[in-house]
Amino acid sequence: MRHLKRLLARLEGVTRTPSGFQAHCPCPGHDGRGDGLVGDRTPSLSVGLGDNGRLLLHCHGGCKADAVLEGIGLGFDDLYPDDDATEDADDSGDGPGPALAVARPAPIDADPAELDLRDRVYRDLLERLPLADRHRDALRARGLTDERIDRNAYRSLSFFQARQEALGPLRDRFGEELLRVPGFRQGRSGIGLAALPNGLLIPVRDAAGRVVALKIRRDDAAGGPRYLSFSGGDGPSSGAPPHVPPGVGPAPVIRLTEGELKADVASARDGLPTISVPGVTAWAAGIPLLRELGAETVRLAFDADARTKPGVARQLLDCATALASEEFLVELERWPAEAGKGIDDVLAAGGGTEVLAGAAAMEAIRELVPGDPPAPDPVTASGDEEGLAADSPASGTLEVVATTDPAPAGDPITVRIPGPRRSFPLEVFPGIVARSAARLAGAIGCPHDFVAMALLTVAAAAIGLSRVLALSRNWSESPGLYGCIIGNPGTAKSPAIASGVRVVYRLQRRLDQQHQRDLEAYEVALAEYEEAIRARKGRSRGRDAGDDSRGESPPKPTRPQPARIITSDATVESLAPILKQNPRGLLMHRDELPGWVRSMDQYRGGKGSDRQFYLSAWSGQDVIVDRKGDGTRSLYVPEPSLSVLGSIQPDMLGELADARSRQDGFLDRLLFCYPETSVGQPWPDGRLPRAVIEGWDRTVRRLYRLRQREADDGTLRPRVVRPSPEALDVLRAWWDGHLAEMQAPGFDRELLAGPYSKFRAHVCRLALVIHCLRHVCDGADGRVLDAESARRATVLADYFKEQCLRVHCRLRVAREDARAEAILGWVRRHGGKCSVRDLCRQQVAGIKKASAAKKALRDLEDRGMGRCTVHYSGKKESIAFEMHQDVGRAEEAA
Repeated sequence: MRHLKRLLARLEGVTRTPSGFQAHCPCPGHDGRGDGLVGDRTPSLSVGLGDNGRLLLHCHGGCKADAVLEGIGLGFDDLYPDDDATEDADDSGDGPGPALAVARPAPIDADPAELDLRDRVYRDLLERLPLADRHRDALRARGLTDERIDRNAYRSLSFFQARQEALGPLRDRFGEELLRVPGFRQGRSGIGLAALPNGLLIPVRDAAGRVVALKIRRDDAAGGPRYLSFSGGDGPSSGAPPHVPPGVGPAPVIRLTEGELKADVASARDGLPTISVPGVTAWAAGIPLLRELGAETVRLAFDADARTKPGVARQLLDCATALASEEFLVELERWPAEAGKGIDDVLAAGGGTEVLAGAAAMEAIRELVPGDPPAPDPVTASGDEEGLAADSPASGTLEVVATTDPAPAGDPITVRIPGPRRSFPLEVFPGIVARSAARLAGAIGCPHDFVAMALLTVAAAAIGLSRVLALSRNWSESPGLYGCIIGNPGTAKSPAIASGVRVVYRLQRRLDQQHQRDLEAYEVALAEYEEAIRARKGRSRGRDAGDDSRGESPPKPTRPQPARIITSDATVESLAPILKQNPRGLLMHRDELPGWVRSMDQYRGGKGSDRQFYLSAWSGQDVIVDRKGDGTRSLYVPEPSLSVLGSIQPDMLGELADARSRQDGFLDRLLFCYPETSVGQPWPDGRLPRAVIEGWDRTVRRLYRLRQREADDGTLRPRVVRPSPEALDVLRAWWDGHLAEMQAPGFDRELLAGPYSKFRAHVCRLALVIHCLRHVCDGADGRVLDAESARRATVLADYFKEQCLRVHCRLRVAREDARAEAILGWVRRHGGKCSVRDLCRQQVAGIKKASAAKKALRDLEDRGMGRCTVHYSGKKESIAFEMHQDVGRAEEAA
């Protein structure tokens, strides 16, 4: 009831009354009615709730509703409920959860039997009422033929005698059933019609052609709304049903407008199937109907006042984004304001319209909404001052700087780890996601890279196996990402991750609550089943042996399984069953990634295959997990879908590598986020509008609502997204350039060949995630990945290439430091001297080859730890190393 709270907050002297509220009238013209005083001295304004939650205003001093609203800066659209009960229904905590269809309010609170009764009563009533000439003329002026007018069964509610004559046969035929139909009430002299104004009676039909409601277009709309529902008194409400004009059936393209008469006129004038909702705030009621009619494309043709009324524009934007998230292609039909207010006015006058589709339509709608600026510049949003170009190439070489003069004792060689040349390119995200990343980072006081990485990985997990990108007949990519945020202690890594995953935990909590309700219902059903079985056995004992009339056993209820979308348990024993029961996929949230790696094979002495499980999960390959016990129990998990998000400190990066130094490809599958951070973070700005949080939450919910397809065997499978030829060209061109870089003479194959080879999959997965984000946020075509999504993915892939280079350079330096320390310790323990042969024979630090031993000793010399002496025996070279004495003393002191 936010619209009621909003109104009351702007009024003065508000008090509750038995029928609603009263307050001082804010109308500027309210002058005390004759006492010469300016303003409303006594509360003259009554506020109540009408049908469908709309607010009713009445000034006892005679002020008009528009003047009252003008006095507090509101419009007529503010009298109608916001869309809380539709788009944000799952905020209540009572919804079934994100993996199910979005909860929508029932447009009509009646079962099919009640709708059939309404249809019979209303059709009987319409047959007995006349159509006034003035109303027929008005319908003709809108472009309807007499044939169409009669077919649509318009009638006039203008003749008292006709009303009374129609009531008699209705009472005889339906009796007390009339009281179950909106518009009828119990009066002193029997059942009669509710007190309704004179006007044109418009039938409202559902997809089956039933007349489920009636609307009245008032002849005199002064001081009130033009259209009213055919209901009143204490009887049932007709609800807010959408309308399907006669002759409109299933079609690939359907126009959605507001108002039943507009839909009737538009369908008749240009032949495009058109349906309507009662008003722009009731758009949610049209989505199930559009799905029932098999629409693929929805053309929005709401009134032109969206250009001047921000509230209407916001509803239009919400409607468009909700349609896009429900897999509809959105079109916008617009016309010059002077051509008419509604689509019926334009078509009746023979005017033309402009139709925008997909992203162009969403952009045009978004321009109507005030306070929706373009995405912020990623550099200024994060506080970075370098301003480096977003297309700076990432180098593939490790630069080693050493002096030719002997280094001072104990001075290490200088190895430069490349710094980041760019920050996370927020411009690849839709505007709402980019703004969320920038504002969340500012509120936390961390680099926006951290938050953007969290949002990207959460988005990938929310999409899960609802979508795959098909690149060829035998190659497709799912959106799973393994995201790793790297930063020193105190750089707000954990709060950044929490800002992205908080919505997933809320959705998981609601799934758990739903599971508890399902369990309670299951226990009741199980008890009833067991009672039925006992009763059946009792009856069977009382029959003859040859009597086989016991009937079939009742079906045993199935115990409901909990739905999971997030986990923090990294053990394969726990994870595999969850993935098996939730084939759409999971997000694994590990605040500290070293704990994830250390948990692998923790119950097998480090000799298990947990790392291999995560390699297969990333690739989407089927896995078989041996369960605890005698070794005969196993669990088959087909096509696991898993995304991982966590953080690590730079000094702990080595923890992610294989314990036995094997190049198993695990690190190659990680996407790193390793921005430059300063010592200490700026004070958070603390300004975080609620709209920022709601915008990201709404985006995640829409991603979870992306539906899978049902296969022939009844299983749920991902829907296939195919790249357009232009998108395929963009991805192929980027990979060709990347491949040329890998094959260039100066490329460090030992360091980067493994991780760089995975970028063919990375760039395709990033393209799929960006595509789905643009689909649910901007209304892009959900079935085809376009060139824009592909281009944005290549920009993002270039960023991650740079991060990859930075991380692997750091790892190489760490490995070389560890090897140098191990060799130096062995040399010190063996008298401070050694040779190449000594290192190879003893396999110090894993060295087995003479070339590696020579390189290691030269490295110690470059670090200033000692001196190498070269001896020759014929053409054979031998190297001896002697540690500096002051280094040895420093080691002993340590």
